[in-house]
Amino acid sequence: MPRASPPDAADLPAPLREEISRHLQQQADAEAAATSKKRARPGDGAENDERLAAVEDFELSCPGLGSLVWPGVTDLRGLPGKLDGVVKFGSHEVLLYPDLPEALKPRPGEALNKRFIYTMENVWARDKRTGSYLTDARSVAAFRAQLQRKADKLGIRMLSYSHERGLWRVEVVPS
Repeated sequence: MPRASPPDAADLPAPLREEISRHLQQQADAEAAATSKKRARPGDGAENDERLAAVEDFELSCPGLGSLVWPGVTDLRGLPGKLDGVVKFGSHEVLLYPDLPEALKPRPGEALNKRFIYTMENVWARDKRTGSYLTDARSVAAFRAQLQRKADKLGIRMLSYSHERGLWRVEVVPS
């Protein structure tokens, strides 16, 4: 089945354009601060399409739940609707394109359906009976091993776990 080409930035819904524009502005601000160079003024629609086609290290976050980073260049032109319809954060989970039928989702490697780093927040070792937090070295090591087994079972790669901050980082490669 042939795929349609991604829409122009002008064809994207306004909330999505605004969210992407905020990300691009934050990225531009960070680049400007890092290089101490003046930023160019925003250009016409064609320049914006070009920027959407190659967004570097795109990041989304949901405070209290986690964040996603797509390392490298990501083409955001073909995203349907608002980003909150494309990415849904939950407690210790994230869903990409949850409402799209499989046939309409981007192929692996396209748009947001590519390798990303997921950092989950509020991931703590707890006693199953009492619910109290476990901080002793043995319990933390056992919990870390449990997270590794879970990552292996899900087919994702565990990058790190910080019991001090309750952060679990994994790398996901959609197939």
